[in-house]
Amino acid sequence: MLALYGEVMELESRRARSGVKKSMRNRIVKTGSKHLDQVSLDRRLQEAGWEGLKAKEIAFFYG
Repeated sequence: MLALYGEVMELESRRARSGVKKSMRNRIVKTGSKHLDQVSLDRRLQEAGWEGLKAKEIAFFYG
């Protein structure tokens, strides 16, 4: 089971993807909002080169 899992995950890691940066940002916002306050997450996103939190993200995750 573990061997098959490892093989499939290795193949997946080599696959070409589109929209990766957007997916990464969305995942950071979703997960980060559980662990970081709004100001910290917004600042960290901007420091990493992404746009800060959007109004709808603030309303959804922090409202």
